[in-house]
Amino acid sequence: MTDKMRAGTIRPAQMRHLLRATAATSRHPERDELVLLLGLTCAMRITEIARLLVSDVLLPSGMIRPEVSLRADHKGLLPAVRIPDAPVAADG
Repeated sequence: MTDKMRAGTIRPAQMRHLLRATAATSRHPERDELVLLLGLTCAMRITEIARLLVSDVLLPSGMIRPEVSLRADHKGLLPAVRIPDAPVAADG
């Protein structure tokens, strides 16, 4: 019987390196850093991230929303995803 392969965990130093490399090499570093952070810290899939709109993540004031509700295909909203350690507006 073979053991199931498990994905390794990314250590904090590796995550910092990914973010630095992205900031230094990307044409759109803020967007690409956000994609990495949402995938790694919120366990969002790339298809979920690709469906996001700016208004899903930012309030009209420019503050980060404390939660992001994901849209399902023609089925309304999926449960909200909390954004860890985000500086958020008090009124949410």
